[in-house]
Amino acid sequence: MPLSKAALELLSEDTKSSSSGTAAGAPPPVRKFQHVAIPDDAAEIDAVEKQQKKQAKSSRSDKKLEESGAYGNGGNGFVATTNGSATNAAGSNNCYANHKKTRFAMLLLLLVIPVIVTIWVVLLDVGGSNDDDDESSSIMAAPTISEQIASNMPSIATSTPSVHPPSLQPTTTASMSPTNKPIPSAYPTSLPSEIPSISPSNRPTINPTVSLHPSSTPSTSTSPTQSHSPSAQPTNEKYSSLLSTLQSVSDLPLLLDVNTPQGRTLHWLSYEDAFELTLGDEEVVRQRYVCSLLYFVFHGDDWTVKTNWLGSTNVCKWYGILCNKQLVTEISLSFNGLKGEIPKEIEELLFLENLEFSQNQISGTIPTSMGKLLQLRRFEVGDNELEGKIPEEMYNLEKLTHVHLMGNQLQNNISSQIGRLTLLEQLELHSNLLSGELPTEFGMLGNLQVLTLHYNQFVNADVPAELCLLKNSNPGTFTELTSDCLKFPGHVQCDCCSTCYCNNPDPNACLAVGPPAVNASQQEIFDVMKKRPWMNEDQTRG
Repeated sequence: MPLSKAALELLSEDTKSSSSGTAAGAPPPVRKFQHVAIPDDAAEIDAVEKQQKKQAKSSRSDKKLEESGAYGNGGNGFVATTNGSATNAAGSNNCYANHKKTRFAMLLLLLVIPVIVTIWVVLLDVGGSNDDDDESSSIMAAPTISEQIASNMPSIATSTPSVHPPSLQPTTTASMSPTNKPIPSAYPTSLPSEIPSISPSNRPTINPTVSLHPSSTPSTSTSPTQSHSPSAQPTNEKYSSLLSTLQSVSDLPLLLDVNTPQGRTLHWLSYEDAFELTLGDEEVVRQRYVCSLLYFVFHGDDWTVKTNWLGSTNVCKWYGILCNKQLVTEISLSFNGLKGEIPKEIEELLFLENLEFSQNQISGTIPTSMGKLLQLRRFEVGDNELEGKIPEEMYNLEKLTHVHLMGNQLQNNISSQIGRLTLLEQLELHSNLLSGELPTEFGMLGNLQVLTLHYNQFVNADVPAELCLLKNSNPGTFTELTSDCLKFPGHVQCDCCSTCYCNNPDPNACLAVGPPAVNASQQEIFDVMKKRPWMNEDQTRG
């Protein structure tokens, strides 16, 4: 049987190589197919060729499977090999298929776990933002969990290659999951970076909002104590509005000091007064402030009668106050135990017509601000403890009809401006310390009915002829004119007085001469004064 072409070529190559090796003296080359015996006939050679072709085909198939990483055929897990190798290949392919599923499950698990942990950490941070204590603990705990995950993730990834059989794991598998770039490395780097970014971003936004409360509280508490009230009184809208309005009424230091009547009045109006005060109506505000101030200035707690004072009603219903169209026109508190000085703020009662404080213990001077009460008709402050001079501003009150200043300690002379008060009907100045000359302008008071000048210090002063002319011209209306006209050294010379008094410490100095026309009543007064010592002068005053 003739040899095939492949066999002949194989034999010829062996022959050439053997001859060349022998000729060169080199050792015989190793044959590529040393395990194949040289056949003797064509049948054996043909069988050898078929076997070689099958082995080459099987080798190429295995190589393709190794390169592709799929040890099976269309997922069947079976490759036909020679000489019963199909069983081994099927077992190996099933093993690799199971390993593929296991690796896919591990990779899926590695992807899902970080996502779940991230969602849990975010929910933990959001849920803890409502409580500062829980928030801080949850935010501090989040990085610890993520760090644990980050530390555990690489161990899972590095343990994954150990699942593969060493003999069957190809080198291409290592290129898919290299040790220097493990798949879980992306998750540990992302998780710690996300969690700290949440913690710092939330903490600064929450902490400043909490820190705003301490910063606002001192600003609200320090502003009233420093700018409004040194007595550390809290401020409110009513207090601020009243303070703004009343700064033009009272001096600011007095308003800010609660130990002064002005400060106590402001405090009462701001925090204790139950009356619904219209803050926008400055005239009403000032009126209520001045009336309340009188209570604190004159020690209202000690008054004989104080009905409705500092009550929740309008001031027009307070004892002694009368109003016209809700505007105070009269304050009558005579014989009521008032103690203190007349406040200058009285000038704010612009519609005041009658002011009666007689028979109390009012001290100090008559405030010059009284000159602004242009509607005033009656000013009665007799029998108090007032001192100083009669202010010139009082002569601006041309509507005055009754002025009672007797029984005080007023000094100095009577101004010639007295002639401006042409509406005067009663002017009682007796029992003071007035001195100087009597002004001739008295003769201009055409409506005068009563003028008392006795018990003063008008030494060597004569009653003006103009005044006597006025009295004699109105005998029916000008009924009472008194002075220290009893005969004694330095007495007042009066030819028209209705009653004469002796203002001398020595009762013997008062001679029983009297004015030219002495009537019985005058003589009786003179007799009484002679019989009683001067220290009992109050009992002899008519």
